[in-house]
Amino acid sequence: MSPAPLVGRDALKAFYRPELNEVRGKDEAKRLKLRLDRTDGPYFHAFLVGQQGAGKSTEISRFVEMIDKDYRVLRLSVVNELNAQTFQPMDVLLLIVFQLAQAVEKLNKETPDRITLPPALLAELLRFFAVEAVSTQSVDSKEAEASAEASVGFPQLWQSFLGLTVKAGGKLKVGYQQETKLVQYRFQMLSTLANLANRFVDECNALLKRFENKQWLVVLEDSDRPGLSGEGLRTVLVGHGELLDKLPLNLLVTIPAWLLYSADAERLPFRQCGQFVLTDTPVFDKQHAANEAGRKALEAVLFARVKRGLFVGRAAELLIVACGGNVRELFAMSLEAADRAALADREVIEEEDVWKAIRQARANYLNRLGSSQEDSDSVPYATLREKLLAVYAMKAECDVRDPALNRLLQTRAILHFNNDYWYGVHPLVVDILKAQGHLEADAPGGVS
Repeated sequence: MSPAPLVGRDALKAFYRPELNEVRGKDEAKRLKLRLDRTDGPYFHAFLVGQQGAGKSTEISRFVEMIDKDYRVLRLSVVNELNAQTFQPMDVLLLIVFQLAQAVEKLNKETPDRITLPPALLAELLRFFAVEAVSTQSVDSKEAEASAEASVGFPQLWQSFLGLTVKAGGKLKVGYQQETKLVQYRFQMLSTLANLANRFVDECNALLKRFENKQWLVVLEDSDRPGLSGEGLRTVLVGHGELLDKLPLNLLVTIPAWLLYSADAERLPFRQCGQFVLTDTPVFDKQHAANEAGRKALEAVLFARVKRGLFVGRAAELLIVACGGNVRELFAMSLEAADRAALADREVIEEEDVWKAIRQARANYLNRLGSSQEDSDSVPYATLREKLLAVYAMKAECDVRDPALNRLLQTRAILHFNNDYWYGVHPLVVDILKAQGHLEADAPGGVS
């Protein structure tokens, strides 16, 4: 079983199941397409909100398939392309510029007529970087200088520009004589880069419109991945959100649920097209009774990727409850249980294998509820515990935005569901509260 998100028409056809959206009561991919078609302004700017593992990548893939005839889509990963801890607004702008440059080069190869961007604009971009090559191996400094000088002119300038790709936030990677160099750029005024980026995007838009009668649409993904700096995300989207809002480009940006429900939410950009929220799939209702519709939807997703007969007894049911409705966790625990079965020389997954996977996942959640000196946004466990108990009891004040709620959403200890966005405690965390004596041993809503 591959736990990877569904990307491409073939993967969607083979593995996508509509049951999750039916339980949620809405189809965000179709809503994005509808809003894109109705965009009043020149460009579509929107957020897709959801917990990690809620299915944002799959919905983006469906959306991309729907708009394929009119748009060229670039899907960029914030985590894979930038330094997750140190990225800044200018890193994001550079990522978009570089990826557009590579996309135009690809378009150039596909088109009979040569597609070129103005050499003067490319020269300005290169000068902005004030490139200074530093080799990871022993390279003579004069050779590095000669390499930089060789980029002057066209098409050498174009080739040199396309040779740069964003890597490790604040650093670029460039190939030189079969070796890898780290190229550090010195940041100038952010407004200068924003102006250059806007002019560059305008030129890319004009070229695509001329040769294909299409528009670019850039998707910035993976902002909810573990290890990504929450402070960096706030700096980009809250502190300097106007840079993206003013970019002459269709943009879809994924953001985690905790940011939407934080005190910074009112300062987020993209007010015109709005926010599209992908909620979690409930395995319990508000009264902690089994939510059969949610469980059947998750069952359909699981058995689209793995044979039903591999699970014995209640093995699959336990995994579905233990994942708390999170598809990524469902796949991860299924793979862990399968490993346990394989190591025991069994050809099927038994409940014993599943319980081992569940205990490991529960231990991971217990660790996430703690904090260390390195955590910049740590909240005492006593405060988190009170918020968890308030959410479990569905108290009126449980959905008040505060640091505890944000932290628990970040760690997925609290999930959010359906159209009225009610909160629920993850079943594995319910088990933790029961084990600690904060809930009765027979309290419903957990796995054990």
